[in-house]
Amino acid sequence: MQGEDNTTCTTPALFDNVEQPTIHIVMSITTGDFFTQLLEGAKLQAAKIDSKNEVQVAISQSDGDDDVMAKLILDAATDPNSVGILTVDGHADTLCDVINKVTNDTVPVVSFDFNGAKCSDSQILTKQNDSHLAQSVLNQALLNQGMNRNVGYVNDLNYAPLLNRNKVWEEMKAANDWNELFFVDNAANYSSAEALQKAIETAITNSEDEVDFIYAPWDYLSVNTVKALQATSSNGTAVYGADINNDDIQVMTKQDSPWKATAGVDPRSVGAALVRMVAISASGNDLGGDDIEIPVTLVTQEFLLDNNVTNMDELVLIDPELTLPGFMQACWIDSIVIGTDDSDSVDVVEGEAASMEDGDMENDEMSSSDADKRMYNMVMPLLLLIPFTALVTSW
Repeated sequence: MQGEDNTTCTTPALFDNVEQPTIHIVMSITTGDFFTQLLEGAKLQAAKIDSKNEVQVAISQSDGDDDVMAKLILDAATDPNSVGILTVDGHADTLCDVINKVTNDTVPVVSFDFNGAKCSDSQILTKQNDSHLAQSVLNQALLNQGMNRNVGYVNDLNYAPLLNRNKVWEEMKAANDWNELFFVDNAANYSSAEALQKAIETAITNSEDEVDFIYAPWDYLSVNTVKALQATSSNGTAVYGADINNDDIQVMTKQDSPWKATAGVDPRSVGAALVRMVAISASGNDLGGDDIEIPVTLVTQEFLLDNNVTNMDELVLIDPELTLPGFMQACWIDSIVIGTDDSDSVDVVEGEAASMEDGDMENDEMSSSDADKRMYNMVMPLLLLIPFTALVTSW
């Protein structure tokens, strides 16, 4: 869709054929700040799709129950105002029947972090580049910590992105003789963040030896791992995580924080890109593929501290690649730009999950260190791989 002549661009007529155009977002879980900000970006983008007909967002979630999620998808498809559906998480073995029915009825479905193969030719699969996300962070761990280390692990293998990151973890662990002292599994299924933190604390205190670092490849897990380390006074243990947002930056830059590196993209920009995918698909235009990876960026604690970064708006000014510039664009969509004043009020139709309030964003000039940061992110992963080519398994 990129490169179209804006002077001849017109909004697809599909938005004129319904009373109140609505994009349905059906989620498995909404735990953690990543999803909060993803929904914020989705709402901001939906409000700017069509200047004539304001597109609403309807959000529902199933508390991890795929049977409930299937019903929510079917309900979304039968809404006469529905122009498309975005699903987040969920498993193919339970959801394929309903997704096949929905897409056969010509309702477009974009699935983010879908666990399993495509259900139909019409379904669009998309995810962050989980392999690169995990590899870049674990390369940094190898650079910082070295080989033959005692490690801990916190994850939940019931979700596609975490399962993909686990594959890289297993490869890096074997290649570098990292001794896994504990694995806190099914981490998303704990009744509360406090319960998860207690489980991590127990794993740390029951370890047979001192833990050099812990890998927790989702920021909800990373943050609670940091809290567990602080509660157990485990001052010598580092954390390597995933995702990046305001709360993560606050945790990483706090004095003596053990969280050393993460990787991801601005979750508001992810939400915006997902909504653009739904709209472009609904218009009948080609997305350039049906299994789309969203690029990610390595962010280290050292970089945040050296550049006095305190929030995402400051970070994206230094590294605008985190906002996915040029990704999934259409001439008729006014793409939001994170870090500018796009926080207009948005109408949201509430489903089973409460809607999130729009965040404030600052309008500022780009930092002069932008070029340095982009060069850092391009070159560092390559430099990290050079000494360990014989050790790291390629996939």
